[in-house]
Amino acid sequence: MIVECQKCGAPLSVVEGQRLAQCTYCGATSQARSQRTTAQPVAAPPPPPVWQQPPPPPQTAYAYQPMPAPRASSGGAGCVLGVVIALALAGVGAGVYVGGRGSFFATSVDPNAPPSVATVALAAGAPVARTFPAVAGGPVRGSTLGTTCRGYYAAAPQFSLRVAAMQRVRLTTLGSNDLTMAVRVPGGLYRCDDDSGQGTNPLLDLTLPPGVYPVFVGAYRQNTTASFTLDLQAGEPGALPIDGALAFNLPASLGALALVGPTSTDTRAGIAGGAVDATPLGSNCRGHLPAAPHLTLTTSDYRRVVLTTTATRDLTMVVRDAAGVLHCDDDSGGAQQPRVEATLPPGQHQVWVGTYSAGETESFALTVRSESAGTGAPLATGLAPQAAPTAATLDLDRAPSTALRGTIAGAIEARRVSPSCTGWVTAAPQLRLLTRTPRHVTIAATSSGDLTLLARGPNGDVVCVDDSNGSPNPTLDADIGAGETTVWIGSYRGSSRVSYRVQVTAQAPSGALPVK
Repeated sequence: MIVECQKCGAPLSVVEGQRLAQCTYCGATSQARSQRTTAQPVAAPPPPPVWQQPPPPPQTAYAYQPMPAPRASSGGAGCVLGVVIALALAGVGAGVYVGGRGSFFATSVDPNAPPSVATVALAAGAPVARTFPAVAGGPVRGSTLGTTCRGYYAAAPQFSLRVAAMQRVRLTTLGSNDLTMAVRVPGGLYRCDDDSGQGTNPLLDLTLPPGVYPVFVGAYRQNTTASFTLDLQAGEPGALPIDGALAFNLPASLGALALVGPTSTDTRAGIAGGAVDATPLGSNCRGHLPAAPHLTLTTSDYRRVVLTTTATRDLTMVVRDAAGVLHCDDDSGGAQQPRVEATLPPGQHQVWVGTYSAGETESFALTVRSESAGTGAPLATGLAPQAAPTAATLDLDRAPSTALRGTIAGAIEARRVSPSCTGWVTAAPQLRLLTRTPRHVTIAATSSGDLTLLARGPNGDVVCVDDSNGSPNPTLDADIGAGETTVWIGSYRGSSRVSYRVQVTAQAPSGALPVK
């Protein structure tokens, strides 16, 4: 039973029959019978805890502030800096990386940032020639802009070009430091250069349509800044020749030459050499050219063109086609003479002939050979299956057997069409076979030289044959479907003129192969 302590009133537990009880709180001894009993309820066990989701932490805006580099004497600064870097990376994410002790660097440039030096407006009108002092270098690695870009750049451009009309723009730096340059051109790509200017200075020669173009000048070495002067020259293409650049729209000194007919051959005489260095135009461009072109070629169809020169000095050549693509060559023609071979689209094309060495002039003869590749765009390989055949178009339904003779001088390597093909073929086919019903065809080409065959069926499949039956002359046996089949007869060696005889025999389909 439970009784109250007579002195302090604390509950005392007394065994039944016990006379005395001592209080554990005040130490007093009381007689159990003289004390008042009290009821002490047994406390129920507490309910199990119920989990509640904690309230979210208060949201605060994160403001990124770069931390200064720690002092060398601060022993604990490295640990503190490590915490700050971790927090900064967690807050900023992949937008930054640690590029050095205590500094945070952007991983790429910002083409939309305001220029740090100047915005240059290039309007239509008189040519512009200006210079600007500036400082190059920064933390952004040039390889983030493109595989050919070098150096280290600031995140913001030094210059912004605002072009109002089509402009020919030449940018180079003047200074004693090793510099690089990058310009963002249409399409979001970057044109970059390292040492095309004087010494270790970059140079970019661009034709820019209307738009805004940020210009970045970098230092070749990391953690380096360098003072420089930007030299900018601009003018409408062809209005006036820019110093050190070609003037595409100036009249050609040797006039215009129209390339017409199935084939054509023409020769013009002129004087090579000039003040324009061809090296910045492309990796294969060499020599020194005049600003104005020597010759303008006009074509109304696609044409396979071969241009060669004859002279006593070392010459070079640059051809700009109607699509704006430059074709350059130095010594492919032998005897230190250039040779340019290309399939030109319809339009006007300019030709420059230069001397390899600066300050020289040299008389030359320029020979232009061409053959039609049809009015449709040729295949990527240069073959033009839609071009008029050089030998004949055969209707197999009316004449199932025909023998023909001809000559070929192939200039396109057949393995560019398929790795299984050999020899050299012309852009236009020699034969076009027409049939309204599937047929089995045998095409046998013979010659005193080594020949090859290439055939393209109505479904676009290509079959090549080199040596047949132990002889250097090819024979093709195949089932063809209804429609057009084009056939090229090639020479095993490139650019060698070979006479041939071809026999075409058509029969009812053998059924050995499915007709497509």
